[in-house]
Amino acid sequence: MARALEHREEERNRASRKLRVVSQRLVEVQELERNHIARELHDEIGQSLTVAEMNLQAILRSPGNAQARRRRLEESIQAVESVSRQVHDLSLSLRPSLLDDLGLEPALRWYTQRQAATAGFEASFRVDPLEKRLDPIIETECFRIAQEALTNITRHAGARAVAVELRCESGELCLSVRDDGVGFDVAQRRAAAIRGTSLGLLSMEERATMAGGRLEFRSVPGQGTEVCAWFPLRWKVEPDEQGKITETS
Repeated sequence: MARALEHREEERNRASRKLRVVSQRLVEVQELERNHIARELHDEIGQSLTVAEMNLQAILRSPGNAQARRRRLEESIQAVESVSRQVHDLSLSLRPSLLDDLGLEPALRWYTQRQAATAGFEASFRVDPLEKRLDPIIETECFRIAQEALTNITRHAGARAVAVELRCESGELCLSVRDDGVGFDVAQRRAAAIRGTSLGLLSMEERATMAGGRLEFRSVPGQGTEVCAWFPLRWKVEPDEQGKITETS
């Protein structure tokens, strides 16, 4: 009994340390994201708008040279179009509208293809068709875990091929993101995460737990990595004809 109590106390202490680390790192990540958004707004979007503003002011002051006015108007249009593209890309990075409008499968397929085009690896995507939309928290956390896994592959794995799968098995939704990259020592990386030097593994584990699921990392140095997450198959609740919320399953 004494050994069992001691073991439980050690587990509680480990869980407490893990929670503190995750909380601290989440605050840091939030600040980094805010800084990134602020730089994008100031450096890219702000400069494009400044160019457009200066051109429009010059047009107002110009005496009547039609060719010069036309050139400045064209530059202003290009600047506004550039701002539009940047805002669109920034919005997609924060949260793709596909996830809200069409669901997990289209959003995950789009993001996988986007990362493959950016990083230059070959991507395959396989999915078991879902009969209904999943609960929003399941869709969100599943997508964010896949997003984090694909981002890590792009940054660190040096992979040539990536396979993303969504399967329904034994009443659960299973997400698998597998690559043929450099791999890593899972125990070593988790220990580093608990010390606060890396957030990735812990944040993905926390996301899976928040959605009522679980997560597992399978990796060997030099032999690639697989991230597997399991979630309960909870369907989205929708209002009936009287406006009452009822389960669709």
